[in-house]
Amino acid sequence: MRLRVSLLAVLLAVPSLFAGIDLQRVDVLRKQEGDFKRISEYFTGKENTGRRLISRTQDDRRAGIYFTLTLPGGIKQLPARTKVRVEIVTPEKAGTEVFVFNVSDNRPTLGEIWLGLTEPRFANKDLAITAWRVVLLDDKNEILAEKKSYLWGE
Repeated sequence: MRLRVSLLAVLLAVPSLFAGIDLQRVDVLRKQEGDFKRISEYFTGKENTGRRLISRTQDDRRAGIYFTLTLPGGIKQLPARTKVRVEIVTPEKAGTEVFVFNVSDNRPTLGEIWLGLTEPRFANKDLAITAWRVVLLDDKNEILAEKKSYLWGE
Protein backbone atom coordinates (compact mmCIF):
# COMPACT_ATOMS: atom_id res chain seq x y z
CA MET A 1 0.00 0.00 0.00
CA ARG A 2 2.79 2.39 0.94
CA LEU A 3 4.50 1.69 -2.40
CA ARG A 4 1.29 2.55 -4.28
CA VAL A 5 0.88 5.83 -2.40
CA SER A 6 4.54 6.74 -2.99
CA LEU A 7 4.31 5.88 -6.67
CA LEU A 8 1.11 7.93 -7.03
CA ALA A 9 2.73 10.90 -5.27
CA VAL A 10 5.72 10.77 -7.61
CA LEU A 11 3.52 10.54 -10.69
CA LEU A 12 1.47 13.54 -9.56
CA ALA A 13 4.53 15.61 -8.63
CA VAL A 14 6.42 15.09 -11.89
CA PRO A 15 4.89 16.74 -14.97
CA SER A 16 3.74 14.21 -17.48
CA LEU A 17 5.88 13.67 -20.55
CA PHE A 18 2.68 13.89 -22.53
CA ALA A 19 1.44 17.12 -20.99
CA GLY A 20 0.21 19.72 -23.45
CA ILE A 21 2.75 21.95 -25.10
CA ASP A 22 2.12 25.65 -24.54
CA LEU A 23 2.55 27.67 -27.71
CA GLN A 24 2.79 30.92 -25.82
CA ARG A 25 3.16 33.35 -28.69
CA VAL A 26 3.26 33.57 -32.48
CA ASP A 27 4.45 36.71 -34.22
CA VAL A 28 4.39 37.39 -37.95
CA LEU A 29 7.36 39.39 -39.22
CA ARG A 30 8.58 40.53 -42.62
CA LYS A 31 12.35 40.08 -42.95
CA GLN A 32 14.86 41.02 -45.63
CA GLU A 33 17.97 39.09 -46.64
CA GLY A 34 20.32 41.35 -44.69
CA ASP A 35 18.36 41.00 -41.44
CA PHE A 36 19.98 37.60 -40.89
CA LYS A 37 23.61 38.52 -41.61
CA ARG A 38 25.95 38.58 -38.62
CA ILE A 39 29.63 39.43 -38.61
CA SER A 40 30.59 35.78 -38.10
CA GLU A 41 28.93 34.88 -41.39
CA TYR A 42 31.34 37.10 -43.30
CA PHE A 43 34.26 35.08 -41.88
CA THR A 44 32.78 31.56 -41.93
CA GLY A 45 30.32 31.73 -44.81
CA LYS A 46 27.75 29.99 -42.59
CA GLU A 47 24.58 31.49 -41.21
CA ASN A 48 24.73 32.04 -37.45
CA THR A 49 21.22 31.44 -36.12
CA GLY A 50 22.09 32.00 -32.46
CA ARG A 51 19.33 30.66 -30.22
CA ARG A 52 16.86 30.42 -33.07
CA LEU A 53 15.82 27.33 -34.94
CA ILE A 54 15.19 28.63 -38.46
CA SER A 55 13.44 26.67 -41.19
CA ARG A 56 12.49 28.09 -44.58
CA THR A 57 10.36 27.02 -47.51
CA GLN A 58 13.36 27.78 -49.75
CA ASP A 59 16.65 27.27 -47.93
CA ASP A 60 18.63 29.46 -50.33
CA ARG A 61 16.39 32.51 -49.78
CA ARG A 62 16.03 34.53 -46.58
CA ALA A 63 13.70 37.39 -47.48
CA GLY A 64 10.05 36.74 -46.75
CA ILE A 65 7.43 36.41 -44.05
CA TYR A 66 8.41 34.63 -40.84
CA PHE A 67 6.29 33.09 -38.12
CA THR A 68 8.18 33.17 -34.81
CA LEU A 69 7.02 30.66 -32.22
CA THR A 70 7.75 31.09 -28.52
CA LEU A 71 7.42 28.14 -26.16
CA PRO A 72 7.84 28.98 -22.46
CA GLY A 73 9.53 25.64 -21.73
CA GLY A 74 11.99 26.03 -24.61
CA ILE A 75 12.29 24.22 -27.92
CA LYS A 76 13.81 21.07 -26.40
CA GLN A 77 10.45 20.19 -24.80
CA LEU A 78 9.07 19.25 -28.21
CA PRO A 79 8.99 15.52 -28.94
CA ALA A 80 11.22 14.03 -31.62
CA ARG A 81 9.95 14.37 -35.19
CA THR A 82 7.67 17.31 -34.37
CA LYS A 83 6.22 19.14 -37.38
CA VAL A 84 4.73 22.59 -37.65
CA ARG A 85 1.88 23.27 -40.07
CA VAL A 86 1.43 26.90 -41.08
CA GLU A 87 -1.86 27.72 -42.79
CA ILE A 88 -2.41 31.12 -44.34
CA VAL A 89 -5.03 33.06 -46.27
CA THR A 90 -3.93 35.84 -48.60
CA PRO A 91 -6.01 38.09 -50.87
CA GLU A 92 -4.11 36.92 -53.94
CA LYS A 93 -5.06 33.22 -53.68
CA ALA A 94 -8.41 31.57 -53.10
CA GLY A 95 -8.54 29.17 -50.19
CA THR A 96 -5.96 28.20 -47.62
CA GLU A 97 -2.30 27.61 -48.36
CA VAL A 98 -0.53 25.03 -46.18
CA PHE A 99 3.18 24.79 -45.43
CA VAL A 100 4.67 22.00 -43.31
CA PHE A 101 8.04 22.32 -41.57
CA ASN A 102 9.95 19.54 -39.82
CA VAL A 103 11.46 20.63 -36.51
CA SER A 104 15.02 19.37 -36.42
CA ASP A 105 15.83 17.06 -33.53
CA ASN A 106 19.20 18.87 -33.41
CA ARG A 107 17.94 22.12 -31.92
CA PRO A 108 18.84 24.66 -29.25
CA THR A 109 17.45 24.17 -25.76
CA LEU A 110 15.99 27.64 -25.50
CA GLY A 111 15.06 30.25 -28.03
CA GLU A 112 12.42 30.50 -30.71
CA ILE A 113 11.38 28.67 -33.83
CA TRP A 114 11.40 30.87 -36.94
CA LEU A 115 9.45 29.53 -39.91
CA GLY A 116 10.06 31.44 -43.12
CA LEU A 117 7.83 31.62 -46.15
CA THR A 118 10.61 32.57 -48.53
CA GLU A 119 9.27 32.04 -52.03
CA PRO A 120 9.83 35.22 -54.09
CA ARG A 121 6.21 36.38 -53.74
CA PHE A 122 6.54 36.55 -49.94
CA ALA A 123 9.42 39.05 -50.27
CA ASN A 124 6.90 41.46 -51.85
CA LYS A 125 6.18 44.15 -49.26
CA ASP A 126 2.65 44.60 -50.60
CA LEU A 127 1.62 40.98 -49.91
CA ALA A 128 -0.53 40.75 -46.80
CA ILE A 129 -1.56 37.69 -44.84
CA THR A 130 -5.24 38.06 -44.00
CA ALA A 131 -5.47 35.17 -41.53
CA TRP A 132 -3.22 32.39 -40.24
CA ARG A 133 -3.07 29.31 -38.06
CA VAL A 134 0.03 27.56 -36.69
CA VAL A 135 -0.28 23.95 -35.50
CA LEU A 136 2.38 21.85 -33.73
CA LEU A 137 2.03 18.16 -34.64
CA ASP A 138 3.66 15.05 -33.23
CA ASP A 139 4.97 12.18 -35.37
CA LYS A 140 1.44 10.71 -35.61
CA ASN A 141 0.00 14.08 -36.77
CA GLU A 142 -1.79 14.57 -33.44
CA ILE A 143 -2.12 18.22 -32.45
CA LEU A 144 0.23 19.26 -29.62
CA ALA A 145 -0.68 22.96 -29.67
CA GLU A 146 -2.04 25.64 -31.95
CA LYS A 147 -2.46 29.38 -32.25
CA LYS A 148 -4.47 31.31 -34.79
CA SER A 149 -5.06 34.88 -35.79
CA TYR A 150 -8.20 36.72 -34.82
CA LEU A 151 -9.62 36.45 -38.36
CA TRP A 152 -8.96 32.71 -38.76
CA GLY A 153 -12.23 30.97 -39.49
CA GLU A 154 -14.23 34.19 -39.80
